[in-house]
Amino acid sequence: MGGGATGKSTLATALANEFGLSVLSSDAIRKQRAGIDLYKRLPDAERAHLYEAQVTEGVYQTLANKGLAEIDKFGAVILDATYRNKEYLKQLRVICEQRGVRLVVIQTMATEKTIRERLKKREAEPTISDLRNSDYVSTRFEIEYPIEDYVDFFIKVDTQRTIETLINDDIIPYFMG
Repeated sequence: MGGGATGKSTLATALANEFGLSVLSSDAIRKQRAGIDLYKRLPDAERAHLYEAQVTEGVYQTLANKGLAEIDKFGAVILDATYRNKEYLKQLRVICEQRGVRLVVIQTMATEKTIRERLKKREAEPTISDLRNSDYVSTRFEIEYPIEDYVDFFIKVDTQRTIETLINDDIIPYFMG
């Protein structure tokens, strides 16, 4: 989890490759539920509809349900989403507790300069995410609650370092410790 363009999807993909897991993305689920091509850049009016509260609630519920199905089949899954709204994280925690599933949260962090550079790069290449540089306001896209109050297993990582370094120096030792 983490704010927009903090490296969530890049890290999720790298972890999935490293550990042979599936990644479920809120961005992909959002577009799939709407019947939209994953890489289509939507006009502002259509994009706004995709992020309405009711739509977002359905996306996070679908993410949890599909995640549980993956866990039942394969034992683990990676969920790639902001969880900016603490209610969605609280709901996920309850679902995991009810099913006896251990929830581990990795929060991605980056400076505003890095985030803006990543958003600028997205303008030129296909991406599932609809977040644009013109949308970005740091206070709107940051996590504004103490995540450790909602989960037992939690780590923050600085995605300005290489993915390999994050995995080898931060994430693997966290799980081994």
